[in-house]
Amino acid sequence: MKAVWQSFKLENRLKRRPYFFVYLGIVLFGVVGGYLLRKFLITGNSVSPLYLEATFAWGLLVLCTLTPFAVQRSHDIGISGWWVLLLWLPPFVDFRLLLILSKYTDLKINEIVFWPSIFIALAGLVFMVVLFFSPSKNAGDTLSEPLTWR
Repeated sequence: MKAVWQSFKLENRLKRRPYFFVYLGIVLFGVVGGYLLRKFLITGNSVSPLYLEATFAWGLLVLCTLTPFAVQRSHDIGISGWWVLLLWLPPFVDFRLLLILSKYTDLKINEIVFWPSIFIALAGLVFMVVLFFSPSKNAGDTLSEPLTWR
């Protein structure tokens, strides 16, 4: 159990391959949980009032789980861990959430909200690409390297 908590330390470094597998596992965890939320909170044409709040909270939980690993990966490629805050912007200016709200409420989406949310989502996507494909600044970044967090 101690080894699991050690992997969440922000000072650690995470190579490309282990980061990919951790990211994949967290995303699968998020998708399965989101599917279960949808299955239990949407029945037929009726949507539970808790659906938006529950999916937002679930997304934040998944992002909280991903954040320490993204910080470790950013340290490994030689950039500040503060850049991971880019991952935290899309949930709060999320275009998809606005679309869901507009479908079930009278909310109208205008250009003042649309373009900044698209820009922030693209910035988060570019940062994820940088985390996935940037080489490590440390020697020994090979595909045959064992899955270690140090």
